[in-house]
Amino acid sequence: MDTSQILEAQENMIGKFPNNYCYSKRMAEEILAHEQSKLKNKFPLIIIRPSIIAAAFEEPVPGWTDSLGLIGGFYAIAGHGILRDLPLNPKLIGD
Repeated sequence: MDTSQILEAQENMIGKFPNNYCYSKRMAEEILAHEQSKLKNKFPLIIIRPSIIAAAFEEPVPGWTDSLGLIGGFYAIAGHGILRDLPLNPKLIGD
C-alpha cells in the first residue's frame, strides 16, 4: 500500500478515535472485559494507564515520538540542543 492508501485504511479502521494509540488502547480494554465476563470466578479488573507517553526506548528507534505535543516537544528541543540544561528543585517529585 502507498501512504495515501494506508492513511485511508487507518481512517476507516479507527473510526471516531483520534489516533491509533487510542483505538488500540480501547480494543485491549474490550478484550480484557470480554475475557473476564467468561470466567466463572470473576476477579476485579483494573486497567492502569500512564498519564503521559514519552519517547520510545528502542523501537522503532531510540527517542522516537510521533508528537511534538506534551513531553514530545521537550524531547525535540533537548535533542536539537536548544535546551541544554534544566535547573529543577531536587526535592520535587515527578508524576
